[in-house]
Amino acid sequence: GGYFQIVDYSRVSDRPDTDFARWLCTEHGVAAIPLSPFYGDAPEGQRLVRLCFAKNQDTLDAAIARLEKA
Repeated sequence: GGYFQIVDYSRVSDRPDTDFARWLCTEHGVAAIPLSPFYGDAPEGQRLVRLCFAKNQDTLDAAIARLEKA
């Protein structure tokens, strides 16, 4: 098991994953980890990021509230 959920954000944005992760953090205060740095050659058009849920419940609830407003 792990403490990450990989999410497809393609219905929300067409930005590359690094741009999307930066936007999500700076504009909405939710950190996401882009997957493209883990590849030698990232798949073209992939719209996936990792979210960590190894956090206390209050932090997760606050992130959920921010994502609902995004």
